[in-house]
Amino acid sequence: MALRFLSDAQREQLSGFPPEVDAEVLDRFFTLSGADLSEVRRRHGDSNRLGWALQLCGLRMLGFCPDDVRTAPAVAVRFVARQLDVAPVALVGYGVRTQTRTDHVNQVKSYLGFRSATPGDLERLGEWLAAEALVQDRPIVLFHLACAQLYELRLVRPGLTVIERSLVGRRPRGGPAGNRPACGAFAHS
Repeated sequence: MALRFLSDAQREQLSGFPPEVDAEVLDRFFTLSGADLSEVRRRHGDSNRLGWALQLCGLRMLGFCPDDVRTAPAVAVRFVARQLDVAPVALVGYGVRTQTRTDHVNQVKSYLGFRSATPGDLERLGEWLAAEALVQDRPIVLFHLACAQLYELRLVRPGLTVIERSLVGRRPRGGPAGNRPACGAFAHS
């Protein structure tokens, strides 16, 4: 298998928020609990509160925090802004200070109990994928299974290339022994 199997369109789609979300996704991933609201209110300024909240929603939905939360679907931004009682336009000023986004990502990971994958975690993921490849050899399905496994383990999804490398050599040369479903809503295909 080639090192890179995701198309440019797939890479773009898997690198951030989906362009649109429906009411079910809004309710499931963008509704802030009382504890979430308390944590968000610890941030200073409307843009930081809204940006932090969207980082939180992104990690919950996608298994990673998108590089630019300002690309979140407008309906999601409005939905979260309404819960925070801030204007959606406040997001325009988010992340002006370079360190802000990094600090917020680390705070969100800690709050949700996620952590970055270590080399050992990635090695174990590769071993797990080797077993999965015995029943499914479609790279995109294996990719989604890897994302689901990372999410289950509360590991932030690493970059796309890192996961593609984990899949190299994990597929048997014959066809799949069976089909497995792709992972949940947080990994869209």
